[in-house]
Amino acid sequence: MASKRNIKTTKTTKLKSTSKRLPGGKLDIDSKVFMLDVDRFADAFNYFIYGGEKVIDPADLESMDTTAIALPYGDNARAPIQKFRDILKKWVVKRPKNAVYAVCAIFGIENQSEISYVMPPRNMLYDAIGYDEQIRNARKSYKNKRGLTRAERMSGFKKTDKLIPIVTLVIYFGADDWDAPRSLKEMFSTQDERILQFVQNYEINLIEPYKLSEEDLKTFTTDLGLALKFIKYSKDEEKLDKAVHEDKRYRSLERDAFDLMKDITNADIEPIMRGDKVDMCAALDAMRMKERQAGRAEGITVGIDQANERVARDMLLEKGQPFTIPMIAKISKLSEDVIRGIAKSLGLDGLDFAVK
Repeated sequence: MASKRNIKTTKTTKLKSTSKRLPGGKLDIDSKVFMLDVDRFADAFNYFIYGGEKVIDPADLESMDTTAIALPYGDNARAPIQKFRDILKKWVVKRPKNAVYAVCAIFGIENQSEISYVMPPRNMLYDAIGYDEQIRNARKSYKNKRGLTRAERMSGFKKTDKLIPIVTLVIYFGADDWDAPRSLKEMFSTQDERILQFVQNYEINLIEPYKLSEEDLKTFTTDLGLALKFIKYSKDEEKLDKAVHEDKRYRSLERDAFDLMKDITNADIEPIMRGDKVDMCAALDAMRMKERQAGRAEGITVGIDQANERVARDMLLEKGQPFTIPMIAKISKLSEDVIRGIAKSLGLDGLDFAVK
């Protein structure tokens, strides 16, 4: 069963990011490419529906057209609604008795690199369009068919017909807590229960790294779990380093998994290849070393600047003020404007030497 526990991480030093934020469109594409892998797709639903048990076989998943079109009812309704899902697959299982293939369910994944505050109605529309499409397909199959009752003919749907259930799962590839509505009722302007009791609610199915416990993460059987763990701890340097170095699977990552982790967290990290796989442990160590070296260089520069400023202050405060600003600038290796600023901070900017 998917975890409902609210597990919070301690936010300390986070991954050093590149200065430029990747566009949301690219992040969405990265996550979609990552989740198009059928093994990861099955892993996500096996975790969420079956608590990690391998019930859904990737071999039984078939891709579907992600273009959803709903035709509004009524003679005057001429404008169709067109929506595009991220990923849509049907779960087709062979029944052993009569060797007939049956569609057990339709699974959809919506990848989110950013939090969305309109997810409940958006997913509700996707599901509604999917059910409407099933009804329209049934209506087409019964055209000119005899033996239907008047009600069945008007409905385009037989009394014994059944719909295929649709499960839409949102995977949030972000490190923050999902603070957006998880249900339709949360979005309503009124909280009058006398009204809301007659309103059909819609709740989203959500996987978010922030809420996943260590036990939850262990139930994933593909590198989807590794990606979610990396994102979860990306704002805590100590926990991230510990998680990556303790799991040897991070030493042999698929390139698209590494790219997703890098791009989603916006980390300033470069891949270190071991054959056709990426060693995330080595890549993370190299990034940390680069940060330390940059820190030392920055510290040396700051130390020199501070020493030069002390020299300038001492010369400005020298009894009798024998030094001119050009002389102080030359000795301290600071600009004359900086010297004037220091003099002003010392309350000496009005004295004769300060303008010589």
